[in-house]
Amino acid sequence: MDDVKMFYLRGRSGKHYRFYSFQSLGHFKKAGGVYIVANRKEEDNKVKHDLIDIGETEDLSSLNEKLLNRDDKKKSGNCVCARMEVDAAKRRTAISDLKEGFTVNFT
Repeated sequence: MDDVKMFYLRGRSGKHYRFYSFQSLGHFKKAGGVYIVANRKEEDNKVKHDLIDIGETEDLSSLNEKLLNRDDKKKSGNCVCARMEVDAAKRRTAISDLKEGFTVNFT
């Protein structure tokens, strides 16, 4: 089973968004959400996520392995981080806020 990690991203607006990271895609429920493709690694006994891409979907359970194994290896990752968000407008607002700049806070 995955070693699931919870962390927060703080968007440029100052709002905190809670995400969970997974190293496989079988955990997601059929619900809307924001996802992040990342390279997850452990350094100095801490887990670090190098963020690659941010997106949104109406159905997190429909995410597939192509999301991780992209043709462009520079955009490939080894985990997906996700947060449920049913409201499409809130998903778009979160993505915009995070793309404008963010900081990572691990728990």
